[in-house]
This record gives sequence, structure tokens and C-alpha cells, in this order.
Amino acid sequence: MKRWVWILIGIVIIVAVVVISLSYIKHNSMFKNDVEEKENIEETKDLDKLSPEEIVMEIITLENQEENVTKVVGLLPDIDFNNLKNTYGESGVLNLLDWISKQEIEKEEDILILIEIGEKFEGKEYTKYIESIANAYVKDKIKFIKVLSKIPDKTQYIAYALNDLRIYDRGVHNIYDDLNMIINSEELTNEEKRVGIDLINFYAECST
Repeated sequence: MKRWVWILIGIVIIVAVVVISLSYIKHNSMFKNDVEEKENIEETKDLDKLSPEEIVMEIITLENQEENVTKVVGLLPDIDFNNLKNTYGESGVLNLLDWISKQEIEKEEDILILIEIGEKFEGKEYTKYIESIANAYVKDKIKFIKVLSKIPDKTQYIAYALNDLRIYDRGVHNIYDDLNMIINSEELTNEEKRVGIDLINFYAECST
């Protein structure tokens, strides 16, 4: 057989192998995506059958926890914390609050919920809870004040919570600089500035 015939046969074989390989990879990828999609659907269905307490405790054990911050925070008002303790032990609430304190709470609706539920906690739970409040405050003080201005009756409570963690006594944040920032802010309305000023004043009162 002539040499060019062998070369042609070799090329055909190589092309066939490449086509088959690409087809296999594509099929494998589609199959994997289908499996993952089905797993996500099943997971969602399973979560829908659970109580709020069970859902949040299930979520905080997942690998991609940060994707579920809003889901967990959004369920906090619906959680029966006594039931959570009875089901998961005394450490159950602490584990949940510890998880929240380590997350980036950035959405205004999430911050609002955190502020609203504060008075549900005492002792160690309160200490762990206010870590989340403090983290949200120092991350974006202007945004936090905007949210707080929606429920201004919580201003004194939040000021005391921030004082309990000595936010302005660590040498990182300066209370006078922040007061000036609030007064001169172009992002805050006069009403929001009033809430921010009250927050600083209440904090200062705690320290005297």
C-alpha cells in the first residue's frame, strides 16, 4: 500500500479519536450539570419540608455558606430560639450566632433584621449577637445609620451594644472623626444625621 494511503488512514483515525473524545467530554459535562441541577432541586425541596430552625442549622454546615447569608438572616425572625435550643442543645443558638458574626452582612435588609431581633438574646448569646452588629457598623457606618434611621427607637439599644464591645476604645475608630463624618455627610438626610448623632451621643453617655 502506498505511503500516502497510510498517512490518510492515520489522519482519519486521529480525527475520529478527537471527535469521539470531544463528544464524550461534552456528554460528560452535560450529565454532570444535569446531576448538579437535580441535586440542587432536591436540596431545595428537602429544605422546604424543614422548620426554620432546621433550615438554618442545615445551611450553616454547608461548604458555600456565604451564598446563604441572606437566607439565614431572613429566617431569624421566624425562628423559635427555645425550640432551637431544645433540638440542638444550648450551643445551638451560639453556633448560629457565631456563624452569622463571621459573615459579611452587607445588604440593608439583612442589617435591618439584625437590628430588629437584638432583644431576643441575653448573656453569651447577646455577646455573640452584638459582634454581628458591630461588624456591620464598622464595615459601612453610613449605610448602617441609614438602616437604623428606619427604626430610630432602636438607636439607644444599638449604641449600648456597640459600647459593650468598646468599638471606640480600641484605637481603630475615632468617635469624634465619625461624628464629624456624620454631620458633614452628603449621603445622609437631616433625619438620618440626627439618628447618627444620637447614636454617637448615646455611646458617649455609656462611657462617662
